[in-house]
Amino acid sequence: MTTDFKTLIGVHEGMPAEQYHALPGASASILRTLWQGTPAHLRLYLDKREEPSPAMIAGTLAHHYALEPLSEPPMIIKKPETYTDENGNSKPWHGASKVCKTWEQSQKDNGFQPLSATDFDNAVNAAKSLSDHPITGPVLRDCKTELSLLTWDQTNDVGVRCRMDIIPSQKFDFLADCKFTNSVDDHQFPSNAYDMGYHIQAALYLFVWNALCGSEDRKKGFKFFAVESKPPHDVKVFACSEEFIAKGWEEVCQLLPTFAKCVRENSWPGSPATEVVCTVPKWV
Repeated sequence: MTTDFKTLIGVHEGMPAEQYHALPGASASILRTLWQGTPAHLRLYLDKREEPSPAMIAGTLAHHYALEPLSEPPMIIKKPETYTDENGNSKPWHGASKVCKTWEQSQKDNGFQPLSATDFDNAVNAAKSLSDHPITGPVLRDCKTELSLLTWDQTNDVGVRCRMDIIPSQKFDFLADCKFTNSVDDHQFPSNAYDMGYHIQAALYLFVWNALCGSEDRKKGFKFFAVESKPPHDVKVFACSEEFIAKGWEEVCQLLPTFAKCVRENSWPGSPATEVVCTVPKWV
């Protein structure tokens, strides 16, 4: 497995998402999961093969229209808004009805992921908001998208991989990532971004990009193109501070050795066997 990974080191344009996600090695999502929990939580995350939620399906669709509108669309189908019952009456679509259940199962059998009309339209419109925005639009029209980058961390003897949303052209000195979110509030989004481990993603992506491509196109910053997943699909650009990225890199340097050790020893421990003092909350 290690040998196979090493033969792929470099930048890959057009690598199918399924192939990328099947590769071993540390990724931003893996390190974020480890940061938020323990190796045992990460092992559970790696072993899970759950059916994607409507939010995940909508995110895939929005990413397609925002980043790869000219490519083959994902196999996501819009559910009808109404259906005809056994008596010939037209009714609003209802997932519990026999007719709707039969239709949805037939679509799944044919490889499609059904998505409600509302969620489908919201995904398309959110992507359009990004394309029409005066800051994000010009970047999206002059960039490469969905690049897979693979490198090898010699220090920890482990592969590292990144699937990058947006690599702006050389006239821009930053990398970017799309985030479809409930709110683009100036205070809420940065707080949520840290809680979700986005600082780890920003630091890792910058490091891997500059390690592989920095001699020709060095990137100095990282920005999140945040758009509301529901109307009015407001867009806001969040530029990561030096402190945000530095904290992310600090976490990466601590998490990579832990991940490498877990893989090497095939050991995924939970929390340490220690006692923690339960105190009265500060707000009390």
